[in-house]
Amino acid sequence: MGSKKQSTSDMNNTLEQIDPWNSMPLLDYYSTLRAEFSYLRVINVGNSQDESDFHLDKIFVRPSLSKQHILPSAMEEKKQLDGEDVLDLLRDEKRLVILGDPGAGKSTIISWLSNSLASPNGSAVTNSLGSLVPIPIILREVTFNLNVPPSAAELIEAFFTQDLSRHLCNRMGRALLDHLLQANQALILLDGVDELDEARTDWLRKAWFDLCRKYPDCKSLLTSRIVGYESHPFHIIKHIDKKQPKLVAVPCDDDQPFEDDVYQKAEDELQKAEDELQKVEDELQKIDNEWNRADDEWLKAGDEWHSKQEYLASITREGERGLARYAHLRYVA
Repeated sequence: MGSKKQSTSDMNNTLEQIDPWNSMPLLDYYSTLRAEFSYLRVINVGNSQDESDFHLDKIFVRPSLSKQHILPSAMEEKKQLDGEDVLDLLRDEKRLVILGDPGAGKSTIISWLSNSLASPNGSAVTNSLGSLVPIPIILREVTFNLNVPPSAAELIEAFFTQDLSRHLCNRMGRALLDHLLQANQALILLDGVDELDEARTDWLRKAWFDLCRKYPDCKSLLTSRIVGYESHPFHIIKHIDKKQPKLVAVPCDDDQPFEDDVYQKAEDELQKAEDELQKVEDELQKIDNEWNRADDEWLKAGDEWHSKQEYLASITREGERGLARYAHLRYVA
């Protein structure tokens, strides 16, 4: 009997991981990430404030995440809030969605992860996650090509539309990123799902699903506001214990990481509606074809009528000329 076919995950695990600190393209890329994400942007702060006070390493408090939305009143009442550390979740889950109200710190988590993994000094992030290479995709800044079908490859192309990817845009850098994905060494960070319009959200959702299918053991994290997220969910809700207020972490189910039963039913209903619409369009096309045939027959009949009319007119003209000649001969005689 033939050998058992390897799964995609098994084949991916055969690839050796890269030491980012011995790769010149990654060193340049990491330098760009640190410049982009090491400082927290604060609005309306007086000039007397020292910029170094806002370095993420100095002010960031690692959050724990709650399985449900926690209102400020719950914090005021000092209720017991169980939670799970964000790094523990990232270590244990392949795919994670973080939901939160505006200002809850969703984008700051993306910045913290990107900066920490790109920093040469050992940190809690690298100690927990190892040598993962962050691939931040700031959704409000990228360009999607909606004219092509959504796919893992097109999602990576969207990453390359960001200036922060400039050190990986050449052939060597692209090959390097492909290797990182296949070696499960890339951490895909999608920030701001809620900031996209409906068409781009739907495109992104399908592209991300394809990325998860193509690289099933590659870790990814998405952030979104709570409001509006349910209309285009990226997860199966799975209850876990966590605690940070205003943040909701929803890991994907390993057995079915892309669509839950409710979403699948909605997809099935949509497909049925599209099939019915196609049937109606086919019937309309048949009617249109019949109409065109009838129109052709009518035109053909009209052409034949005109031909007969012209024939009768020519006979009439010949008859009139014959009568005129006959009358002339009689007159001469």
